[in-house]
Amino acid sequence: MGLNGAGRVDRNWAGGLGGLKVYMWITVLFFALLGYFVSTAEAQPSGQPGENDRANPPSQISHPPESTSPCCLADCECEVQSSTSWLAKIGQAVWRPIRQIGIDYTQNRIWPEPYSAMDRATIGPAYFRMVANGWQQQTLLGDPHFAAGQDRLSEAGKAKVQWIACAVPPERRVIFIHSPDPGIGGKRQEAVRRYLESLQLQGPPPPIVLTLVTPRWASGTELGLVHQKFQESTPNPRLPPYQPYQVQSP
Repeated sequence: MGLNGAGRVDRNWAGGLGGLKVYMWITVLFFALLGYFVSTAEAQPSGQPGENDRANPPSQISHPPESTSPCCLADCECEVQSSTSWLAKIGQAVWRPIRQIGIDYTQNRIWPEPYSAMDRATIGPAYFRMVANGWQQQTLLGDPHFAAGQDRLSEAGKAKVQWIACAVPPERRVIFIHSPDPGIGGKRQEAVRRYLESLQLQGPPPPIVLTLVTPRWASGTELGLVHQKFQESTPNPRLPPYQPYQVQSP
């Protein structure tokens, strides 16, 4: 019996259970290692057929129905039977769940990687696109920058072209011209080119690009009104009066 007269577990019976557990774990480990080695051997790419392979053709060859020659090996398909024994199959069945447990443990341990890296990779292009669009608006010329005939720059246009050619960072130094019509765009482009030649810049002039992007700006009166309202709504630069902290009793 497992219990003696005093209600305690027999040591021999407990020791037998412990030995049985050890044998079970040794068996599982043996089959797991066997499945690992079999899986590794099957995953290795097979080399080029050698002289021995040509000398010993496969014993089972299936001939296509349209083939007239029974010895035409070029048109035949070899039926290679798997030589995996039942012992190796048991090892594979034991090794696959153990390998999956390791994969799941690794994925849970390194989470949120690699998903956070993919999220960070998607943020960069959108951010760079927004920065490029902002610089395009800053270096964009529209109707207020040209005279009525569209063949020469206005005073505001001259000032902006000079700012773009001299003050804008070199990697952002591109002059965009709003061109809703090809004829108007050609006149505006020629007016900007002539003014750039008159500036006598040191180095190549910035490129001129026609675009259909609509400028986002307002009149000077509207911008001045917005600035005035902002100044009027600014609070006084004074700290509030000191008030001692009152502890509220429950």
